[in-house]
Amino acid sequence: VRSGYVIIDKPKGLSSAVVVGRVKRALGAVKVGHAGTLDPDATGLLVCLVNGATKIAPYIHEGIKVYEGTFRFGVTTSSDDMTGRVLTSSDSIPSEHEVREVLPSFLGEIQQIPPRVSAIQIDGRRAYDLERKGAEFELAARTVVVHSIELKKVESTLYAYRISCG
Repeated sequence: VRSGYVIIDKPKGLSSAVVVGRVKRALGAVKVGHAGTLDPDATGLLVCLVNGATKIAPYIHEGIKVYEGTFRFGVTTSSDDMTGRVLTSSDSIPSEHEVREVLPSFLGEIQQIPPRVSAIQIDGRRAYDLERKGAEFELAARTVVVHSIELKKVESTLYAYRISCG
């Protein structure tokens, strides 16, 4: 098998590692890696690098990525997504105008604490595994660059977003 890349539309429920294993078996490749982990509950394009192409992974990580999703005001969960247990709920919801007014503060270089269900490794274990097992741990803030944010109100507390970031 030659070197190159395969782009997989990863379905919900599969880890990136499972997808990489399937690509490796399907292609009979010696080495397969990926350019950015998608959490098991996430869907989206997973860039799988085959054999010698695994050497370009650091350059792909530096590129601009686009994420789309939804968020809901009024609820916080243990996992920072809707799969976690609800920790708090509130009827105090910002208006659409207030939400749009604060968006520019998220543009440019910002510090972001990754979600507790991220694939970041902590002492050799994935954060999402630790979270789902109820372990106590902290994630450090990371510098990210947000190029643009598009927002669309879907319901009174639900917004769809599209973020371009590095």
